[in-house]
Amino acid sequence: MKKRNEKGFTLVELIVVMAVLAIISAIAVPRFIGVQDKAKEDADYATGAMIAKAAELYFAKEEDAVSPVLASELVTANYINGIEFKSETFKDYTADQVQVTFEGTGNVTVVASDGTDTDYLYPRSSGS
Repeated sequence: MKKRNEKGFTLVELIVVMAVLAIISAIAVPRFIGVQDKAKEDADYATGAMIAKAAELYFAKEEDAVSPVLASELVTANYINGIEFKSETFKDYTADQVQVTFEGTGNVTVVASDGTDTDYLYPRSSGS
């Protein structure tokens, strides 16, 4: 009897490995995308907090400032460099659609609105 040279993998073994990798990918990829989406949304809420802090500074320094103020006014006055949202919730909003209401230090509200929808950036809404 001849001894077979059994180096390598059989076709069945390769198909099983590919099936296992496909199952792992089917589970891991959606989770990874979900983590990315959550990170983008958290970054947008952090942008809202930054806008709130810039507004507090704006109202402290500008004597003729009147609440509410648009974020675009904070950009024009060089209190923030600009605003760019990343998440699906906020990506269509511009600085002209972000309104900051100031009612004293520590009591700032940042709202993004396009006339139809209104989304709270700061403080973060209870639904988030």
